[in-house]
Amino acid sequence: MQRRFISCCALIAGCSFGGDWKPAQSGEIFRYTVVGRSLPLDSIVLGMPWKTAAKYGARDGDTLNALPDGTFGGADGIGVHRDTKGFVTGLDFYYHARRDLKALVSDYRSSLGSPLAVTTDTLAGAIRTTTRWKNENTEFVISTLTPPQKDGTGAVAVLTDLSRAR
Repeated sequence: MQRRFISCCALIAGCSFGGDWKPAQSGEIFRYTVVGRSLPLDSIVLGMPWKTAAKYGARDGDTLNALPDGTFGGADGIGVHRDTKGFVTGLDFYYHARRDLKALVSDYRSSLGSPLAVTTDTLAGAIRTTTRWKNENTEFVISTLTPPQKDGTGAVAVLTDLSRAR
């Protein structure tokens, strides 16, 4: 029983991005997410091949995959972008509007520091607030929508590898 509890705690901590990730220096942006149903967990790392892709239903040549429910924590949905050679180029994180989205953005601000930019515009009748962090290798953008989209999505975060584009 205790072993299951420890495994569950590790899974929850490993799959979220908020308070468990601390940058080594100001301006450092995380470049990975941790997924899986059992230990050891799998990592999906920007700029690297996704070695365990088949385990999550992805096939060689797929350039966009949605991770199956129950294989991750922290977000309500995750999409993985890869180039035709199998290298991870980006990660999309979807959050339902029922979450405390202000706290979510605040957690990212605490971990990543001051954003490069914050902009507000309208998208399909919703007010979209976009917060952006960027460094030499990585860009992280989170957009919140008020009111949420019809499917209940209240925020979308996109983690993009800039190093392979050079």
